[in-house]
Amino acid sequence: MPTTRLRATGIRLGRLLKRITPRTAQTRPTARTYLFLPINGAGLGHLTRCLAVARQLRDVQPDARILFLSTSIAVQLVHRHGFICHHVPPFALSGLDVAGWNRLLASSLEQVIALYRPGVFVFDGSAPYAGLREVMLRHTAICFLWLRRGCHKPGVDLARLDDDARLFEHLVIPGEPGAATPAQAGGALQVPPITLLDRDDLLCPAEAARDLGLEAAHAAGQRIVYVQLGAGNINDTRDLTQQVLALLAARSCHVVLGHSPIALGEPTPAGDARVLIDYPNSRYFALFDFAVLAGGYNSVCEALAFGLPTLFVPNRQAQADDQLARVRTALPLGRHAVLEEGEQLENALERLLQRLEQPLPALPAPPENGARVLATLLAELGSAEPPR
Repeated sequence: MPTTRLRATGIRLGRLLKRITPRTAQTRPTARTYLFLPINGAGLGHLTRCLAVARQLRDVQPDARILFLSTSIAVQLVHRHGFICHHVPPFALSGLDVAGWNRLLASSLEQVIALYRPGVFVFDGSAPYAGLREVMLRHTAICFLWLRRGCHKPGVDLARLDDDARLFEHLVIPGEPGAATPAQAGGALQVPPITLLDRDDLLCPAEAARDLGLEAAHAAGQRIVYVQLGAGNINDTRDLTQQVLALLAARSCHVVLGHSPIALGEPTPAGDARVLIDYPNSRYFALFDFAVLAGGYNSVCEALAFGLPTLFVPNRQAQADDQLARVRTALPLGRHAVLEEGEQLENALERLLQRLEQPLPALPAPPENGARVLATLLAELGSAEPPR
């Protein structure tokens, strides 16, 4: 995929600002050195997308030097995947005012850039922080790329996001399952949906059953269901989870309840359900007959990529992410159902169970993992001779 496909037409405001900003204290970038900055979110979407791309980049370019600086509270997950990770506490947990926190972020970025001299910088977040913008204007030799999730709610100021995008050399939008790929516009590129794992990374059903202590249920052909309704950090999912568990218990299902590793609250009392605190839980997906999931980017992309029938329960309290639109778009891509506004949970579950009894419709071949597509592009950008 040629780099020129990502070039914006004309001179962007951000690049013009870079040109007129004094080049003080700049460090010459090093080829094949990449810095990822995923922000802390309500879930693990930002971090997971960056990890997905970083893992593919390590495969595409084995000599790549890949490091992270993140505001996510899930730093240990980055280390677990074998990457260096520096951490800045998220604003909400820092105890600083906005200006102080942005100074902390800018100072931390300057130190990491001085240490590792990255040539390519990947930001995954809702909007670039003031501290990041300050660093970008000082380091004009680094290639800055914004990996920006789409599917925004109607109230989101897209014009402002487009203005922010002008600060970056490249804007990449990860695709949504079932959504048409729009024509490239203004230098932005949409890659296929991004998932951390590929099908070959999943445990086989017998292995997953053994690891979860469900060998007898699996051997007997009993129904095993996965439930994950989000981290619960922006809304309380405990009552809804209890309703789901009760409905599944009444149908003699064995339940595995996913508990996010960044959840700030205690796990929901699960009764006879297994509580799974792991990452990524999608490696167990081949075991499950179906799932009950929130409508976040990771959950939907993974369910669709791995063919897991799902009752989607979109979180309507997400600030900018239009989870309802996402899951409705994904419906034709398998045997799925959506809990609609005001609908009884039991009715939506019954609708899914009826669909499970129907023949699986012919589905298009899944697209290439967007993480691989983006990693190939980054390898090309990172191999270019840095400007003097």
